[in-house]
Amino acid sequence: MRLNRWLAVRRFEVWTFAIVAGSIGALTGLWIAGLGVRDVQRTLEREDWPVADGVVLEVENRADRVVAGSAASSRVATYVFLLDEKPVTAEQSIAIPTMGFTYSLRENALRSLRTGACRVHYNPANPAESFIVAEEPLWEAILLGLAFAFMGATIAVGAWWKRRQFEQLMGEQRGLDSLPKEPPYAKRWEVGGMTVA
Repeated sequence: MRLNRWLAVRRFEVWTFAIVAGSIGALTGLWIAGLGVRDVQRTLEREDWPVADGVVLEVENRADRVVAGSAASSRVATYVFLLDEKPVTAEQSIAIPTMGFTYSLRENALRSLRTGACRVHYNPANPAESFIVAEEPLWEAILLGLAFAFMGATIAVGAWWKRRQFEQLMGEQRGLDSLPKEPPYAKRWEVGGMTVA
């Protein structure tokens, strides 16, 4: 009962908070979607990089990350390729998921890091930037961001509409104030059949 009473008194503030929270949620969703778009663009640009023949020299697991306060492993491939008759040595690291149900999402990429001949995609502007296993673009980040933005915008618009209705309701006259007022001139009282001015 107390919560209902508090909400009845603080309804305007609750709707204002919902507008602010929904707006922040919508902006956060758009930011996440923007990061996803940037990652997808970057992945598509990397697919157009020139390709050179190379050799994977070594593949090892390294504990080079920290997840939830404990060390986590990555599979790292060290490879070399020739560019203008000069050998270029580079590494590619793929994180090994710490949760079993997410391991299958990266299993094929982790298996493809093995010693032997390989094809190396390299950045012509900066040959030190290269890869042998293409990373999947983060399409789901775009969808997640847009869903979050839609949800936040829906909350903000709904709260704005409710606050507007509440403001209109508060503006209406209620109780004795809603009764018609007597005119400001001299009052006339009717008593029985007589009129007194």
